[in-house]
Amino acid sequence: MKNITKIGLISIALLFSACTSKDVQVDNSNKVVKKETTQSSDNLQQKNSDTQDETAQDQGVNTETSNSQSVATIVEEELENIYFNYNKYDIKSDMVVVIDTNNENIKNIIDSSSDKVIVLEGNCDPVGSDEYNYALGLKRANTVKSELISAGIDEKNIKTVTLGESNLVCSENTKECHAKNRRVEYKIK
Repeated sequence: MKNITKIGLISIALLFSACTSKDVQVDNSNKVVKKETTQSSDNLQQKNSDTQDETAQDQGVNTETSNSQSVATIVEEELENIYFNYNKYDIKSDMVVVIDTNNENIKNIIDSSSDKVIVLEGNCDPVGSDEYNYALGLKRANTVKSELISAGIDEKNIKTVTLGESNLVCSENTKECHAKNRRVEYKIK
């Protein structure tokens, strides 16, 4: 156990000594002034970045693809659900701004990678039969799809699915809870 601790301390000491500058001067006030420390740190960061890119290329990973995936992930987190009134599949007036914002974010995703597919998942509250809710969920997803197409997004980049009442986010028997379940969610594939 003591040997492991010693090895760890030596490793840490070597790590810190590798990051500091070798050009050290002492001024008259006995303060140590380090030259080029930030430059050495910047060089180390650039080497790490280059090494990561080389490793990704060695492993057959396209760094441009990785960047577009990270853009898609960031934008997907910004996409808001579209909520619907009870037994309806038309866009509520308070959801128009949300749809417009989502459409702009989706355009950014498609522009960064044309092979991305936006999956629209239609969801319902548990009121009504399974068959009815699956049909209603699909109508909701198709309504949002129409909005995407009218915003200029190619239909080949859009897929709709219905989950009916199988993907509840709230299971209490209240109006507020049911309202949370009547939605279309955006997923990026």
